[in-house]
Formats: sequence, C-alpha cells, structure tokens
Amino acid sequence: MADPLDENSHEDMSDCTNTEDACSLFTYLSLLFLFKWQAKYFISDSSLAKLLQFLCVTISVMSRLFDCDNLSAIAEYFPKTLYKAKVFLGLEKDMFTKYVMCPRCDKLYTHEQSFVTTSTGKRKSATCNYVEFPRHPHKKQRQQCGALLLKHMRSKTGTEYLVPKRTYCYQSLIQALQNLTQRHGFLESCNSWKKNVATDGVYRDIYDGAIWKNFKDRNGNSFWDDSHNLGLTINIDWFQPHRHTVNSVGAIYLVIQNLPRTERYKEENVILVGIIPGPSEPHHDINSYLAPLVDELLELWVGVELEDTSDKGKNTYRAALLCVACDTPGARKTAGFMSHTALHGTQVFPNLDQYVVNKCTLQS
Repeated sequence: MADPLDENSHEDMSDCTNTEDACSLFTYLSLLFLFKWQAKYFISDSSLAKLLQFLCVTISVMSRLFDCDNLSAIAEYFPKTLYKAKVFLGLEKDMFTKYVMCPRCDKLYTHEQSFVTTSTGKRKSATCNYVEFPRHPHKKQRQQCGALLLKHMRSKTGTEYLVPKRTYCYQSLIQALQNLTQRHGFLESCNSWKKNVATDGVYRDIYDGAIWKNFKDRNGNSFWDDSHNLGLTINIDWFQPHRHTVNSVGAIYLVIQNLPRTERYKEENVILVGIIPGPSEPHHDINSYLAPLVDELLELWVGVELEDTSDKGKNTYRAALLCVACDTPGARKTAGFMSHTALHGTQVFPNLDQYVVNKCTLQS
C-alpha cells in the first residue's frame, strides 16, 4: 500500500483534469492516511468514525466560509461513515449470499425459488412449502407452511417490485478460509502450537485436552499429522443492534483453534458466516440457518483444495468442528437440545446420521 505521506505518491496529481478526479484523489489520500494512522497507533473504530464526521463538517463549513466550489465538491464526495470509507478503499466487500427466509418457519430459499412467473409474465411471491411433520398421523399437521416469502413494494415513480419479507445473510466458510490461507504467515501461525505442547498435566489451552490429542481423521490417523488440517469452534449469540429496543439479531461465527491465543480472536481472524435477522430469536431450532454451514463442513472434512503462500501455491485443507462455545440457550439451539423447561422430548435432527453418511459418500 502506498504511503500517502510519500512525495513520490503525489506525482499523478497533475493528471486530475476535472473536479471529480481531484475529489477522488484527495479522498483516497486522506482515507489512506487515516487508516494507516489508525493501525499504527491502535485507534478504535468508534474514534475514527467520529473523526470522519468531524472532517466532513469542517470541510463543509470551510467551503461556505471561503465560498469555494472545490471544497463544496469535496464535502459532498467525502464519506461520512466508516463503512463508506472502507467501501471506497475496497476494504469492505459484501461477501454474503442472501437467502430469502420464510417469515413463519425460517426455511431458507434462493432468490430463484422465492417467486413464480404467471402466464402473463408477471412475477408473484411463492409460498413456503415446508412441512414440519410430514409423517404425522393427522392430515392437518401435514399441511405446508404456506406463508408468502415476498412482499410488494412501490417505488417513488410508481413501479411495483418484490422484496423478501426476511433475509438471511450467509458467508461461505470455504471462501473465508481461502482468504486466510492466502495471507503470509497464516499457515506458520496455525502450526506454532506444536512447539509449546505441555506435558505436565496442566490445561492451559485446547491443545492440552484429550479431544485435541486424540482426534482422528477419516482414515483413523491423528488429525494433526497433516499441517493443513484446522480445528474450528463455533459460537452463536444474539445481541440488540440498537439502544432502547427489544429487537434481537443473531451472529454465527467461527474461530480457528490452531492459531495462538494472542491471534485467535482478533477481528481479522474471526469468520462471521451468518447473520440471523430479528426482530426476535428463533423460538425452536436453528437448523435452517446451520444447513449451508453443515454442507460446507462436510466438504471440508473430506478436503478442499485452497490456494496459499506455499511453494506449491495450493494445498488440500481439511477442517473439523471441535467445540460449540455458546451460552446455555445458544448451545441448546445449536446442538438441537430441548430447553430446560421442556416437558416433551423431540427428534430435532431426523435421520441426521444417514444424512451425514450419504453426503460424505457422495463427496468421496
């Protein structure tokens, strides 16, 4: 990344032939300096966001005081939020796949599955075809959900269009690992734990536990014999995105246990795979939200070829989910256990063992 304080990086300023190019260059250099300054002096995101707001107001006031059109153009062009600043520099990329959610039962649909085309060529919302109890003895309990997936909206010009009632954002775990393996020093950090394995019976980290030491791969060998194998921990929790509200949004994220504790929970190493929309937590299980992640974990258990910084340029990586680190309600919903107040048990994952065997057989 170029240094904005380097005089040589300003040689192309003479090429700005119009106001838009000049505003773009000024904004680029300013934001580049601010983010490098933040990284060097460990400035928090909230402090940097306030500084951006202050700069926007300052430039706007100066443009009025000096009646300068160029400053006015810069004030309009300059990003006013941290998110927009990252987007401008290409640091914030939307890597999420958007699923259409049933507002009643939380079943996921792709965009193509969420609508039907009528004989006149118009699109209308599809209905949810999920059946919670397909083999229930009573016919009434075998009925489809039937909820509409999309709603009609009208633009300012009077054009009607369809939008999802609820949306689930999912980021591919395999793609996230691909981004990590291409970072210099990542694989070395993932294998640094082998130098500090304790033998005195004291449990200092997950590496000292029996599960880590005895975990086997699909061939019966130690999972950690291959330096490209990764152990994952999943955490699912809900939070209130706004103050003075009761709305709750969930986050599904994973961390790589191979990394040292000093690196494991840094923002750049935490993999956010799913955002469960509000306004409240799911009342029952979260199977539909976990389904895309389970499919990718099955692929990673068999092995996925990823590009990295090794001499070969790519290697086969495998990953396994070793730990579920949630609070009690989150762990019960994640693992499929009933609440402590439940009076009747239920089989949350019917035929799960056969499903896993079939998936692994197909992928082999």
